[in-house]
Amino acid sequence: RNTGVDAASGAYLFFMDSDDVIHPDTLRILYECIEKTGAEISVGEFTRFSEEDSITFLPWDENYTVLTNLEALDSFFDGRESLHSLVSVCCKLIRRDLFAGIRFPVGRLFEDEFTTYKLYYHAAKTVFCGDTLYYYFVNDNGITRNLTMDKRFDEYDAQWERIKFFQEYGLDT
Repeated sequence: RNTGVDAASGAYLFFMDSDDVIHPDTLRILYECIEKTGAEISVGEFTRFSEEDSITFLPWDENYTVLTNLEALDSFFDGRESLHSLVSVCCKLIRRDLFAGIRFPVGRLFEDEFTTYKLYYHAAKTVFCGDTLYYYFVNDNGITRNLTMDKRFDEYDAQWERIKFFQEYGLDT
């Protein structure tokens, strides 16, 4: 992901895992949300699917919510948005310049957990585009389904770093 960030030349970045699926209009919808609101991050909703599931793409209902940086960070705790949609870097259109000084940790699992909250903090506004735009493939043989306790510590370390970040910036009240 860092290589992609460094190589990118466009104004926005979009991340997607190779075994996942997006709605045919995902990029258009995320960009329209940015255009309508002036947000620096546009977030689509997630749903999970497996090999047995069929995917139905519904038209966008043009429903969206705009949050300030502090409101977006508060969403990690108030249940306003789905935690998976908040934490994952996938299904977000992110202004590339927000990555100035922010990188994904190399060699760690759950790299999104170490990163996305910093992006929200540096974005004045984030728009949540209410509808399902990203379909996460549940792979029973994938890394996150076959974690050892040692691998799980990356997730815990990321959450601990997020807690320390919130405390450092006075966001822990």
